[in-house]
Amino acid sequence: MPDNGNVRSVVIVGDGIDAWMAAAALTVSCGGRFAVRVIAPPDDSIAAHGTAESTLPPLRAFNALLGLDEDQLIRACAGTFKLGTQFVGWREGGRYIQPCGEFGATLGGVAFHQYLTRLRATGTAVRPEDYCLAAVAARAGSFTRPSQDPSSVQSTMTYALHLDGARYRELLIEVARRNGASITHGAVAEVLLTETGSITALILEGSGERIEADLFVDASGTQARLIGEALGVAFEDWSDVLPCSRQVSARCDEKQLGAPLTRVDAAAFGWMSRVPLQGSAACSYVYDPMLLDDESAAGALREWMGESTATPFTFGAAKSGRRVTPWQGNCVAIGAAAGFIEPLESTALHLTQSTIVRLLSLFPARVPDVEPREYNRLVGNELERARDLAIAHYATAQRTGGEFWRRRASATIPGPLAHKISQYASRGKLVSYDHEPLPETAWLALYLGQGIWPKRCEALAEGPDIESVRQQLTRVRAAIEQAADSMAPHAAYIQQNGLGATSHA
Repeated sequence: MPDNGNVRSVVIVGDGIDAWMAAAALTVSCGGRFAVRVIAPPDDSIAAHGTAESTLPPLRAFNALLGLDEDQLIRACAGTFKLGTQFVGWREGGRYIQPCGEFGATLGGVAFHQYLTRLRATGTAVRPEDYCLAAVAARAGSFTRPSQDPSSVQSTMTYALHLDGARYRELLIEVARRNGASITHGAVAEVLLTETGSITALILEGSGERIEADLFVDASGTQARLIGEALGVAFEDWSDVLPCSRQVSARCDEKQLGAPLTRVDAAAFGWMSRVPLQGSAACSYVYDPMLLDDESAAGALREWMGESTATPFTFGAAKSGRRVTPWQGNCVAIGAAAGFIEPLESTALHLTQSTIVRLLSLFPARVPDVEPREYNRLVGNELERARDLAIAHYATAQRTGGEFWRRRASATIPGPLAHKISQYASRGKLVSYDHEPLPETAWLALYLGQGIWPKRCEALAEGPDIESVRQQLTRVRAAIEQAADSMAPHAAYIQQNGLGATSHA
């Protein structure tokens, strides 16, 4: 790093979405103040492997930062809308939606679910999803973009996107190169280090080219080529609590577009997911390789997909865990190089986005030891919160039978998560720690969907007359039903707004 601490050059190692999200964000935000260079593998295997990305709502703001028009993005990436995730079979015979939106509204300073708890205690049948517009609309297969009027019930929901991963990567490359990023294709043969553990240069295989920079960004995915292999930063393995480290995936034809939902089904040895795009759906089985072999996993996924025409099956592996110090010396790990969590909650791109935003906010200048400490604290906390959210699905699952689920039911869970669950189960208190990747409503949907109701409601919820509570909830539900009924079917909304996929997607 220069004597004055200012960065004049950045080298990013990697060629996946992580790398190009970083390159696009750095070039757009830097305004030409420093050079950005991407070192990508010599082959184009990443581009050829088409994935589908189920995202979270904050990625829309990140795309806007990059200047990506959302309508054009949807057309180019065969995109569809996402109002939440439907979890199937995590409670025997049950299914529920974890929505991109609120449940009801705060009434008299009391959280809405406290009144649902009180109403249920009277013996009244309560279906929580009926009080969430995003869930009701998704259940009906309908969609519209939210209202910007805070007095409208349509302002209580938000949305995310499903995107073709290969095409999204191409758009990120276009943004990065248009804003000055350069790319060099070549494998890193050697990483030269100082005695204090900083990177001085990369040596490319074949050409022997020496590449120097002030800051190196490791975006090489779970390989962690720089932060792990070269610098030897320890990996904190979370496989004991999140053992599904193997995945088989395939694309199938999707003639009719259904609900704006990602679907996640509990399976015998893990879970299966379905991400809908225009014209196709991406399906995966994420499983415990200690209990299931690849051939059997592919067969189970094929059966789950049904008769749809499918692309060849592809396999991948990644352990859940994190690097102890994702910023070490002059090397910063972002995305999966910093840490990986089973993508039960669609957190993969969200965590990449978050690490990039944290890097931008702490961009090194003059005090190089201060920023890494804060980055490591923030990224570590967020990865742990994402880990706990994934574990919570297993910890609260109401399933019986099978070695996988017996092990999950008896697994020890982290203390902060145990505290969260106990506080909610006792009196409906939703505990939030710093740097939660998903809002409280996601946790509420998880608890209620898994059949966990508080033993009692808060004292403040006991104040109003029960009949007045019943009437207020009836009015809320009626307003939500009316708003959902006014929406167009998901596929119709895409066509009516000229969002049909372009031929190259």
